[in-house]
Amino acid sequence: MKKLPFVSIIIPFYNEEVTIKDCLETITKLSYPKYEVIFVNDGSIDHGPSIVKRYLKNKKIRLVKGSHEGVARARNTGIIHAKGKILVFTDADCIFYKDWLRKLVKPLVDNPKLGVVGGPDKTPENVPFMEKCVDFAMTSLISTGGLRGGDIILGKYYPRGCNMAIKKEMLDRVGVFDPRFGRNRGEEAELEDRVKEIGYKLGFVKEALVWHRRRPSFKKFWKQNFASGYAYIIRMQYTKNFSIIHFIPSLLTSQACSSPS
Repeated sequence: MKKLPFVSIIIPFYNEEVTIKDCLETITKLSYPKYEVIFVNDGSIDHGPSIVKRYLKNKKIRLVKGSHEGVARARNTGIIHAKGKILVFTDADCIFYKDWLRKLVKPLVDNPKLGVVGGPDKTPENVPFMEKCVDFAMTSLISTGGLRGGDIILGKYYPRGCNMAIKKEMLDRVGVFDPRFGRNRGEEAELEDRVKEIGYKLGFVKEALVWHRRRPSFKKFWKQNFASGYAYIIRMQYTKNFSIIHFIPSLLTSQACSSPS
């Protein structure tokens, strides 16, 4: 068994005072031998940064200031400060099992053909009904084709920014997250396209689950999905990457809306 390397976990956050305490409580208690957690404050105007500061006595926790230009630049800021040989990216609205990091990182260490690995994300049981509905919309086979790591995956799996790991030396080869995505989503998939272009594979680690809070209202969920769709268009412009699977949910929804009752 190969020795597990030092890991840097990078967490950008913006106005996450509601969820960030649970994130801090669980991420400081991981069973992994050596790691640091870099929280990147991307311009929060709530109490999120103050909550992080309460945990700075823990030597694992660091807080740095972002440029308030979106998650891609915030993650890149974290990369600049990271000391680890493996970089892990997740979100401030996630909750972690003690052995999550060990399970996520091990396949990347053991298999030199893997460029990026990721794990599934599910909503906790004790959340409001609306969040459970959003979780179904984001993870079910009908709505996403299993692209977030379901038992059946109809398209090509891409690790998500809430639960992914990559070697620092890989970023040295392909570059960091593209800041042209701004506040839209999808920057991790574009980075993973570059990893695949140089011959490496993307891996799914089913056991490396994170609990992930969802958008608490339909309005916020709609805005999230609009940003995701817009980001996919940007990604196609940069990489010419196209998959019909991304359009199936829209086609099914259009069909359902146009069908007679």
